[in-house]
Amino acid sequence: MGVAGGTKRMKYFKHKCDALDGEFVGELLNRFGHVGYVVWFGGVLELLGVEFDGIIAQFRAGKRSEVRPILAKSVQFLSKRVQSRPKTVLEILRFCTKSGRISSLNYDKKNKSVEMFVPKFLDAMDEYTRKVIGEICAERGLSPEKVRRDSGDVSGEGPPPLPSPPLTSLPSTATAAIRRRRRSGHVSLDEVEDQIKAEGASA
Repeated sequence: MGVAGGTKRMKYFKHKCDALDGEFVGELLNRFGHVGYVVWFGGVLELLGVEFDGIIAQFRAGKRSEVRPILAKSVQFLSKRVQSRPKTVLEILRFCTKSGRISSLNYDKKNKSVEMFVPKFLDAMDEYTRKVIGEICAERGLSPEKVRRDSGDVSGEGPPPLPSPPLTSLPSTATAAIRRRRRSGHVSLDEVEDQIKAEGASA
């Protein structure tokens, strides 16, 4: 069953016709070749679209207070989907995070999986999905704006939000140091990234 009681699911998301000419996608291509494009659009956005009905179903059932486009997958799964090495996939996801297209990226060392939050996907939803969310918000007495926090579409070139990476699985000494710095607002994505590399997450 679909999220609105039928069988229809999200069929598409907004994608600019000139995305290849944009700064973000252009840099993806310059750094990673066609694999960068495939990871972003096929490994992140398409999978979010496929799984978005589950996210909305949880919102309808009251298990979520808001619609949050979060995708959690094993690195191996993403690697097979885009036919590229796990290390390359992680590098591309980190670049997307630095560029603000992914607002947060969390790496689970034990399960070798990633969880990413892509709020701009909300503004790329098709009209059917937007309508379903509006209906749920009306049922629950919420404003649709509650689930729309960013402007522009996922390939747009508007000013990206500053990334705020979550603390990932790190060595205990590094974890303590970064927690102290994070409390004071001074932890950067580069620091988290360096610790991931130190843990061999890219192997």
